[in-house]
Amino acid sequence: MVETWKKINWKFIHKRFRTPLYSFVLWNAISHHYNKSIDFHYEMRNWLNLDSNLMVDQKEWQRVQDLAIKAISENPNFLMETTDIAYRLNNEIVEFAKKNSLENNVTALNNNQLKDIFTQYIDLNLQASAFMLFPMFFDEYLEEKIRDAVITAFPEDEVDNVLHIFTTSFKPGSAQEEQIALIKHAIKQNQKALTDSDIKSFIAEFGWLKNAAMTGEFYENKEVKNRIEEIADPETKLKEIQDDRNSFLEKLNSYKLKLDEKTKILVDALQEAIFFRSWRTERIYRNAQFMDKFYREISKRINLEDFKDFFYLTPEEISEALAPGKADQKVIDERKNGFIIFADGKDTKIYSGEIVVQAKKEVSFQDKVAKTDVLEGRSAFPGLVKAQVVIITSKDDFNKMKQGYILVSHSTTPDYVPIIRMCSAIVTDEGGILSHASIISRELKIPCVIGTKVATQILKDGDMVEVDANKGTVKILKGTNEK
Repeated sequence: MVETWKKINWKFIHKRFRTPLYSFVLWNAISHHYNKSIDFHYEMRNWLNLDSNLMVDQKEWQRVQDLAIKAISENPNFLMETTDIAYRLNNEIVEFAKKNSLENNVTALNNNQLKDIFTQYIDLNLQASAFMLFPMFFDEYLEEKIRDAVITAFPEDEVDNVLHIFTTSFKPGSAQEEQIALIKHAIKQNQKALTDSDIKSFIAEFGWLKNAAMTGEFYENKEVKNRIEEIADPETKLKEIQDDRNSFLEKLNSYKLKLDEKTKILVDALQEAIFFRSWRTERIYRNAQFMDKFYREISKRINLEDFKDFFYLTPEEISEALAPGKADQKVIDERKNGFIIFADGKDTKIYSGEIVVQAKKEVSFQDKVAKTDVLEGRSAFPGLVKAQVVIITSKDDFNKMKQGYILVSHSTTPDYVPIIRMCSAIVTDEGGILSHASIISRELKIPCVIGTKVATQILKDGDMVEVDANKGTVKILKGTNEK
């Protein structure tokens, strides 16, 4: 297989660890047309997840992106009509998960019943995963069309401010909703009115934010209580957020009045795409929380050594293991050292062992990095910051973050939010205007430069840098090896 992978011209998407179970579902879903309610050929072949590096055949990506742009150019409401299907399907999944996991006595189900419910849940996720790519096709197209319209309709000195408003979602994201919930709980705590029921409700609503790697981990009581206790002067913070939101909505509505009707629709589409970009993956993380009790019961039935091992199996392997009541622990342990998933449009297969080592050496998917003192990217949220850098490539690095450091990462995900609140600026390798880093930086008003491609390779922990998020540049002022 390595020889096959070497011949493909790969488009690198991002580096992000997800466990085999959900990685398998995602890339299997995107390489087939499981969702028959979508009248659009979204499927594409040749997806490769090489030990957390996700890539796709460049020709396939371009082919489907061209189809998507053609669809939205002919029907400006195409994206919103498609996301509406996703929202309805998610409601169906939530209802299914709650009914079969939270409301049932799962211990009373036999193995065949567990298998049937699990298969149905996976089928629903295969349909939902069809929406993973939609926002990524449109950001450049929509931004270009809207920028051209804004340049025509507004004075030159207002263009950047108007574009900033249009590229910030009017729908609050999960991080902003969680922040408001924490602040309200802090107010209740100051009033000595916070209850255990409040904490439980908070975890039910936001505990999934810790599950971005799809490992079955969710926030617990102690973590939530500690975060609440760290909030100083919550009344002032809540008023600031509310005032800022009212000001934002006022500007958004005022600016839209100066646009023609077609551009207004495109702005609405961009707003929807920005919100949906995070929403579509977050629902998978969150819905897994509803299935937690169900997954744990299956793990017991197939005699796993550790509940987290459940997520290192494919759906088919889990279903098959329920018959003899035994999973292959050797396969699980091997995948923990690295795995590959390849979806060619016909089959989706998972590999581990020596082939992972070989493929990492021989499969080329990123350009060589040239040494430089100035990195160039794009501004997601403006500002100028000088501070030390900390490289965060996974949650295992979270303990390196200190207040005021500059966060440098391949990309960010919802579980990064607690450390993002500590940083003075964000710099990422990946990202467009719809990326998580871009969205969260605008929500939290943190200077951010996205799309540098090589920041995690060039910068080192402790480097003193200047992040000029007004220009989209990162300048090394003093490297860690300099005296």
